[in-house]
Amino acid sequence: MGQVARVAPLIEHTCLDNEYVIPTLAYFRALLDHNLINRAAYILDNRDCEDFALKVMSDFRWHFGMNGIGLVLDNRYQDAVTGFVYSHAYNLCLFVDSQPLVLEPQTDDLWVPGTQGYRMQAGKLLL
Repeated sequence: MGQVARVAPLIEHTCLDNEYVIPTLAYFRALLDHNLINRAAYILDNRDCEDFALKVMSDFRWHFGMNGIGLVLDNRYQDAVTGFVYSHAYNLCLFVDSQPLVLEPQTDDLWVPGTQGYRMQAGKLLL
């Protein structure tokens, strides 16, 4: 979990498993292209950010046996457009051939941790 400590040193980590199945970035992108979660309607307090992130995390575990997709509950997410700071949930993805990347599950966009508001300065990571 050294990769996680480097990109998210300020948030609490909880490792749910002892061993991890981690994909290549190319394989993850191919599976993500067939994932339709990002097309679901956003419904405040019913199907919002943590629900999207939980669904991605659980789907990759259940359907593909990949448990290297974590859930980030970020208490200090900063919107890249407005600058507002608020709580937000998204995924942190580990890869065998790349640095960890953030997945915004509502859009399927991948970002380098620390960019676009995904700073992970306070909160929790379940992996």
